[in-house]
Amino acid sequence: MGFWEIHPDSDAYRVLKDLTADEEWWLDFRFKWGATIGDAWPEVHVKVLGGKKRHGDFPSFLGIPIFSERALKLLLPLIRDSIEVLPLMCETENLFAINVVRVMDCLDHDLSEFEKFSDGRIMRVENYVFKEHCLDGVHIFKIPEQLNNRQYVSDTFKTLVEESGLKGMLFDQIA
Repeated sequence: MGFWEIHPDSDAYRVLKDLTADEEWWLDFRFKWGATIGDAWPEVHVKVLGGKKRHGDFPSFLGIPIFSERALKLLLPLIRDSIEVLPLMCETENLFAINVVRVMDCLDHDLSEFEKFSDGRIMRVENYVFKEHCLDGVHIFKIPEQLNNRQYVSDTFKTLVEESGLKGMLFDQIA
């Protein structure tokens, strides 16, 4: 089974603008990704921007995965146990921030390749090698080495997005 890092296609598809009064609210949450946020999630107001950009199901917003209502309905049965769904306040449609709470310590450090900071901490994974069978049945996840800024999905997730006609997500194969 292959695995993919996901990103919104913000060059071709619309993006969201934060209308929340406290424009830096997300700073309180970006380092909490991977853990449940629950009632601490603020009322986040957004506006869809895009001009000539296409309407998609995964608009770009502050590095947080965003799903349209259609995307959420189609993908939720596959990823329900791995995410927390957080509502966004948008006048034109129902949109949801997706907090990936399944953190899998599956990276084989002996076989993977890393770029490291001078103090030895991992800056970037150059070549991903996962422990055998560690990700069986897992369709969306994070790894402890890149908890704050990366989300990964299975071939099954990618195939479901493509076969359902969902638009606006890019997939970079990592394994």
